[in-house]
Amino acid sequence: MTRIEDGIQDTEPIRFLELLGLDEEDLAGYSIRLNGSNPEWGKWSDLPDAYYFSYDDLMKWIFTKKWPDKDKATAQIHTRKVLQFIQLKPENPHPTQWLFVGAYDVLDEYTENDGKILYRYNEIPEYASLKARAVVYYKRDPGYTGVVFNLSNNEERRRDFLKTMTLEKIAQSPVSALPFSGYENVRLTHRQLVAAVNNEEWRAALGSVQAVYLQTDRRTGWHYVGSAYSRKGASHGLLSRWKEYASGDHSGETSSSETSAPDTSRRTSSTRSWRSST
Repeated sequence: MTRIEDGIQDTEPIRFLELLGLDEEDLAGYSIRLNGSNPEWGKWSDLPDAYYFSYDDLMKWIFTKKWPDKDKATAQIHTRKVLQFIQLKPENPHPTQWLFVGAYDVLDEYTENDGKILYRYNEIPEYASLKARAVVYYKRDPGYTGVVFNLSNNEERRRDFLKTMTLEKIAQSPVSALPFSGYENVRLTHRQLVAAVNNEEWRAALGSVQAVYLQTDRRTGWHYVGSAYSRKGASHGLLSRWKEYASGDHSGETSSSETSAPDTSRRTSSTRSWRSST
């Protein structure tokens, strides 16, 4: 909510659960599950890869009740409905950013051959438009180490989530909620590229750039990543070439930044440097 009075703008945070239309009474039928990152996602590189290329495995991860190497169920859901979130910055030991990955009806459970126990579920379509697009802020109580928060039997917990889980952003497309990582870190699958060129943050970053290039000093081993900017506009820049590539069928390929020499209409600037390991 924004209030403008006497020329002063006072902006209150948007409470995410209120945005979903859930009040304290509604939340009594829900659990909230804050999932950490799966170490196995390393084989997919990161969360976007897991979402696009191994969606079923990702969903199994967030609906696992008991892992085979555990003596008891450490992620039991006690309610018939659950709101699912995944930690956005896995390197942070005290996470505060979470990607909303949907609301679900919890059905029965089943056991796989390796002994893993999972829940069956149905997605609640009412909230699907925010799935993998909404990023929320929530700071966990350091005294609680579980991943599932049962809201059915704890009024104080319901009020805490209602008050302190706030909306940070809503991205234009699923998983493009992840921030632009910098030109030196760009390595995208085709599906990620399609999401990126339709995302406002990525479009703004790419629109003024004609090219990204790498310079290497062979004597020292240092590399320099630079970008070439153009006055011709986004229709002639890196974004236009990425959009053209994204419209093709390259589902099995990986795209990285293009390289070209700057012309007289561009200005260049070095953005990052590092030294090769020997």
